[in-house]
Amino acid sequence: MMEPIPLPSRIHYELLLQLLEKKTILAVDYQTREYQKVQELIVTVRKALALQKQLE
Repeated sequence: MMEPIPLPSRIHYELLLQLLEKKTILAVDYQTREYQKVQELIVTVRKALALQKQLE
């Protein structure tokens, strides 16, 4: 039998997404490199959350 895989709690991803979507993205200027990086980070965290849900 496999040992459980240690994963961050789903709440960690959800809190991070809330911060990125409601605070960080609003603090950077639209159509700048920083805005694009924040968008990429949001996509990455969403993918991580989806993968974590699959592993649960």
